[in-house]
Amino acid sequence: MPGPAVWLRMGRDTVEVLVSSHSIPADGSSYATVRLRHEPATDGIVELRLRGAGSFDAHVIRRRIHVPLRSGEGQVTVYAPRRPGETLLTGPGIRRRIRFRPTSWLQGLVCEWAPTLALALAIALVLRSFAFASYYVPSGSMLDTLHLGDVFIAEKFSYRVLDHSPRRGDIVVFTHPDQSGKVLVKRVIGLPGDQISLVDGDVYINDEPLSERYLGRPDWSDFEPAVVPAGQYFVMGDNRSHSADSRSWGFVPQHRLLGRAALVVWPPSRARLLRHIEYDLSPPD
Repeated sequence: MPGPAVWLRMGRDTVEVLVSSHSIPADGSSYATVRLRHEPATDGIVELRLRGAGSFDAHVIRRRIHVPLRSGEGQVTVYAPRRPGETLLTGPGIRRRIRFRPTSWLQGLVCEWAPTLALALAIALVLRSFAFASYYVPSGSMLDTLHLGDVFIAEKFSYRVLDHSPRRGDIVVFTHPDQSGKVLVKRVIGLPGDQISLVDGDVYINDEPLSERYLGRPDWSDFEPAVVPAGQYFVMGDNRSHSADSRSWGFVPQHRLLGRAALVVWPPSRARLLRHIEYDLSPPD
C-alpha cells in the first residue's frame, strides 16, 4: 500500500521539506512517493540515491535512479524492505532520512532489539572473560577486609591482558592449586624469590617483619622459612586463624590467577574500593 508523500523543494544550495511525514511500514510492499520541485522551474534530470534499506524498484534492489523533471517537478517511489531500518535519500541539494518502521511488536523485537541484545551479551561475555567479573565471598577467611556474603568486582585486565604480575598486598581471585573447580580469594603475601616465615603469627619477608594493619584477629601460628618459586605466589587470608591458604596447600602458580579484587559492591553499607597496600620492605635479591 502507498505510504505518505514526501515533498522536497530543490534549490541551488538548500532543500526544504514541505511534508515531514516519512515513516513507511517495513512490510516489503508499502512505498512512499517522493515529489521533487525545483525552483526556478526547469526541465532536466536529477540523480537520486538510497544509502541503506529500501529500493526504487518493487521487484529488485535498486538504489540509484535518474528522475526527469518537467517544469521543475518530478516524482519517484521508494519501496519498503521486509525489515525495519533507515535509508538516506540523497541527490543534488537533497539529504533526507526515510524510516521503515516495524509492522508488529514481534518484527520490532526480532529485527531491532534482538541484534542489540546479542551485541550487549557478546560485550558482557568479553568483559567477563578479559576485564571484570563479580564474585561472592563464601567464608570468613578474609575478615575484616571481606565479610561472608560480600559481593565484589575483580578486574582481570591487568593479569590476563596486560600480563602484569601481582603486587604484594593484592587481594587476588584464583583457582585452587589442587582443585581446579574451586575459586578462592586471598591476599598476596610472598612474591617470587621471597623467603617467607611466620613466628608467633608475625610474617617475615626475607627476615624483615611485615606490618599488616588490615588483620582483624590475632594469630599465633608458625611457618618454617620457605622460598617462593619463580612464577608462583604465597597467599594468605586476613583472618589467619580461620584460613586455609598457602601454609596448608602451597604456592599459587600465576596461571591460576583470575583477577584482582577491586571493588566491594554489596551490601551497600560496605561498598568501597579495595585500595592497594604499600609495605616498607626491601626488594628480594
